[in-house]
Amino acid sequence: MKLTNVMTASGSCGYWIGGQGSPVLLIHGGWAGAEAHWGPVWLHLAKQHAVIAIELPGIWSDFGASLASYHDYAGVCADLLTALELRDVAVIGNSLGASVGWQLALDRADLVRYLIMVNGFPPYQLPMRKVLGIWPFHSLALRNLVTNFYSPAVFKTAFFSPINIPEAVRVSLSESGTEMAKVMFRLLHSAKTTSGRPSSKIDFVWGDQDALPNMKIAEVVDSARPIPARACSRFRRPGTCRRSKTLAPSWL
Repeated sequence: MKLTNVMTASGSCGYWIGGQGSPVLLIHGGWAGAEAHWGPVWLHLAKQHAVIAIELPGIWSDFGASLASYHDYAGVCADLLTALELRDVAVIGNSLGASVGWQLALDRADLVRYLIMVNGFPPYQLPMRKVLGIWPFHSLALRNLVTNFYSPAVFKTAFFSPINIPEAVRVSLSESGTEMAKVMFRLLHSAKTTSGRPSSKIDFVWGDQDALPNMKIAEVVDSARPIPARACSRFRRPGTCRRSKTLAPSWL
């Protein structure tokens, strides 16, 4: 995989690229950049697919400042695909990337043929976004996000083995987790997020040892009921970050 960049309608966009075949866009989560999230699996995917792994602006990357909404991040992804002249792409998003992928499939159905959400949910709908913007809910929710999702505490809950924690994730959550949590919280209650359901085919992929709050398999199955997903696939060992070649299923 090679790190490069291209000028798009949104500006300079960094991404990793490699492999040949039908295109797959990888969208990383909020704990580190693309390599930390996808490095263990992207070469396996590249055996059968042209793999593009975007570096989201302001999310542990040097490619621009953080954006205000999932809609904005979806726009950056869409602009990258357009610049690379790609359509009918399979999109795989992990955690934050799953929410961005959902928004991309919703906003640009012409670009996305298939969405795989890896340990991630759709963006909050409007009522919840409004609640998160009201004090004291705003303060309480932000504190919860920092404590349970953007601190070293996740090392014990999101990974089934300490050896599977990428060094970039260790560093980012130990040194800058609070600042990134603020970026994530802004996305969670952004008024710009579009409500609705994508028309593309959707699957959930989940590590059933993910012990982050509200991230267990029961909650996922429950949340998937109103979503036109074909399946909620479980992997018996992985936690939140995908560390297994099983992410490259025959579905693609």
